[in-house]
Amino acid sequence: MTAYERPSLSRRWSVVVPDLTPTDGQGGGYWYLWACGPDACMTVNGASTWVIDRSTGVVKTTISRQVIQRLGSGVFLATPLNPLFPSDSPAVPVIGFIVDPQGRTRATLTANALVDWSGSDRALVAVEGRLRTEFQVVDDRGTVRSLGSVPGTGLTCHARADVIACADAGGTLRVWRLPL
Repeated sequence: MTAYERPSLSRRWSVVVPDLTPTDGQGGGYWYLWACGPDACMTVNGASTWVIDRSTGVVKTTISRQVIQRLGSGVFLATPLNPLFPSDSPAVPVIGFIVDPQGRTRATLTANALVDWSGSDRALVAVEGRLRTEFQVVDDRGTVRSLGSVPGTGLTCHARADVIACADAGGTLRVWRLPL
């Protein structure tokens, strides 16, 4: 991978990422590059994520999990290989991991969905019970805190600032303030 200055396109730095070998032996490997806090992250074959300093190209760490989000410049949320949050079936819980910036797993988290929380450097996860859905917030230090639960399961939710809106399968929309 090579980074170039804009607008001159002069070369800034290069780094070799050896994990780009396809995993299925038939050319089916993949990678994608994304901004993760102050760094660049390159996820390779859904199995590892390289955290690269955007200004120098130095690989800070390699996380051998499927990273799905970085919380600010702090911890990462990750899953084992695939599946990704949200799962195809919200009723099926996914095991997630909280990984520190050095690539060490700090905690395990089980959730049914990662709630889209626009503009936040925290994460909001939904954990379904028999008749209710609990919401937990994960901050950039990796601290998990329960916010409480609401009636219903199989909810489709979105949060923005201090408000969360959820619709159930019947189309009923409910809105709550997040107690942050």
